[in-house]
Amino acid sequence: MIVAPASLKLSVALSFCLLACCLFLAGAAGVVAAEQPATGEAVLYHNFRPIVTFRANVLGATPAARVRKSEQRINQLTPAQMVLPIELSDLSVGSVRGITLDIDGNLLFGIAETDLDPQERITLEQAAERARENIAEALRADAEQRRPQVLLKGAGLSAAATVVAFALLWLIARATGLLVRHVQRLIEKGDAGSRLRWARHGWLLVQRVSQLFLGVLWLSVAYLWLTYVLARFPLTQPLGDRLGNFLLELLEDIGSSFIGAMPGLTTAVVILFMTKAANDAIGNFFKAAKAGRVHAPGLHADTVSATHRLVTVMVWGLGIAIAYPFIPMSNSDAFKGLSVMLGFMFT
Repeated sequence: MIVAPASLKLSVALSFCLLACCLFLAGAAGVVAAEQPATGEAVLYHNFRPIVTFRANVLGATPAARVRKSEQRINQLTPAQMVLPIELSDLSVGSVRGITLDIDGNLLFGIAETDLDPQERITLEQAAERARENIAEALRADAEQRRPQVLLKGAGLSAAATVVAFALLWLIARATGLLVRHVQRLIEKGDAGSRLRWARHGWLLVQRVSQLFLGVLWLSVAYLWLTYVLARFPLTQPLGDRLGNFLLELLEDIGSSFIGAMPGLTTAVVILFMTKAANDAIGNFFKAAKAGRVHAPGLHADTVSATHRLVTVMVWGLGIAIAYPFIPMSNSDAFKGLSVMLGFMFT
């Protein structure tokens, strides 16, 4: 049986853990370390926002070194400088053209022609303008995060979301406990000849399934809570947007996969229903033969039960073999391996 106090303790611990993660991310929001793809590129981030991608060595500095130097310059900006306009200046390094981004005479970083992605087909000016918009947005987030009104609003909405999350966790635990107790009472009402007597031996399984279902629902609520809270603060808003987009993409993939699997799944279900109907008809025949109402060559009363079991296995084996190709993901290696394992266990 699921105990409510333990559930509430677990929810409290989970919420505090997520809150600690949120605060840690907010504290580290100044600059995220540069990504280092296999191609040698390096991406400059500020406040979890991608600013620009460096692809070339400039004056002996690798893309990763350029990112680290740009991080230092950005972190040295004062709050007053962050709200100033960003200026673009032309620069040439040998035969390579470039554009630098400056604030109040302070160099932030530069973009060279060799940094451009040939597949994007944009000019150096367009790349510099895009980088200016990106860094301006990231610096505005810094300025917004320092406003007391924004912090109070974010904290208030986060507190309200936390109350709603705790209420949902309590309701989920309450509903799961009521459902489990209802199933337990249903099992205890069954007498010795009831069909539910087998369920007494599966009571532990019912508890484990209910706990698993409860955990999935709790994690879903915690995920939504974390997504909402992160999106309430300017510094961590990109993280909240990414979590939300990931959830939407996941639901879209699951929905499209489910819709795509419906024809095959429907066909498999129809085949299995037809198999069950055929097996029931054969079962009625063998029951009649066992009762002596039907006589068939080679079928004797003392071997009817064994023959019935063998025929049942053959019918269901044939039905499953026919329905197998229509089951979604039946061609995957994991499904094939599971089928082999189940077949070995059955044998």
